[in-house]
Formats: sequence, structure tokens, C-alpha cells
Amino acid sequence: DSVASRGLGDVYKRQDSNFVQSWWRLSVTRKKDGKEIVFPVMFNHTFNDDGKIVRHWESWNEAKLQ
Repeated sequence: DSVASRGLGDVYKRQDSNFVQSWWRLSVTRKKDGKEIVFPVMFNHTFNDDGKIVRHWESWNEAKLQ
């Protein structure tokens, strides 16, 4: 199983924080049949002025795991 970056993340500036959106390629092995599944995931992070992550969420297609 592995995680690979798909390039550099995009940085968006807001009045109260910075927002970074990045794409990743996840590779996992399904336990029930040992099949390797590869799918893209979009990660989103919001940072405060001190550079700390204050919010995180991701988006991916759950149907890929079926």
C-alpha cells in the first residue's frame, strides 16, 4: 500500500487563513480478496497565521473500494 503526491498543492489566500488543496494517489489492498485498488484523493488544509492546520478534509470516490 502506498501514497504518492500528484504534483505540488495549490495555495489560496483568504483574509483569515491560507487554504491548500493537493491531489494524491492512494494504493490500498482490499482485505476480502487481496485486490490492489488505486484511486485519487483530494486533500484540503486550512492554515492559521502561525502555520498550524486548523481544518482538514478530503474528497474521494468511495465506490472505488467496492
